[in-house]
Amino acid sequence: MNMLSKNVQTINRKRMIGFTLIELLLTIAIVSVVSMLSVPVYQNYQTRTKISGDLAMMHPLMLRMNEMYALTGDWPISNDDAGAHKPSYYKGRYLKSASISESPQAGSMTLTYDSDELPVLRGTDTIVFYPVNGSNSARWQCDQGTIPSKYRPSKCKQ
Repeated sequence: MNMLSKNVQTINRKRMIGFTLIELLLTIAIVSVVSMLSVPVYQNYQTRTKISGDLAMMHPLMLRMNEMYALTGDWPISNDDAGAHKPSYYKGRYLKSASISESPQAGSMTLTYDSDELPVLRGTDTIVFYPVNGSNSARWQCDQGTIPSKYRPSKCKQ
């Protein structure tokens, strides 16, 4: 009898090791739902990061425009007027061009992104920076353009 009870205990222990099929299926279902919800959020974040990455190249151009305003009292209305390169010169991995214009106001800078490199934009590919005069210097707003709000850098959301 003693030998039989030892065998039963050994069998019971072996049965309790591991997970049941239902537990594994439930775990897989939960992981699937969480990943299905997080992928679109991550893709939006990736696109926003790509758009923001090329903005750093625009700081010298913005400084140049601020200098022109400080010297003349007027905002430049074209790349030539600002003493800047042609719009296509300001090209990044995702940025196609940066052009200075009068729309929506003098000193506005329109950044056009390449829809081939960022297909998620589907042709809605511009952000417009424009100066807002402060007491000491200008600050830049960027709440206009055709890029949807969810893809804009945080400081450019409408």
